[in-house]
Amino acid sequence: MHAVPREYQACVAFTQHFKRGLRYYGESPGVLMNTAFDILCKPAPREQLEPEVRHEILETQGYACALCGNDELLQVDHKVPLRLGGANS
Repeated sequence: MHAVPREYQACVAFTQHFKRGLRYYGESPGVLMNTAFDILCKPAPREQLEPEVRHEILETQGYACALCGNDELLQVDHKVPLRLGGANS
């Protein structure tokens, strides 16, 4: 037989206020908070450009990245990755 955890009411109240797909299954508050943290850390879905807008941007940029000049990737929103060890490495 299963027992109701003493934190049950607090955990249920938290999930009701969280409103981002968090469900409570009787786990400890620590596990519940970790799950909530994981949900909050997920990146938001990216908006997709309409093909016509993407083509217009690429044409304006000369079919190359506006930041680094790469003309092989053909990514409108290409960003130069961060380098480890400081700006001069």
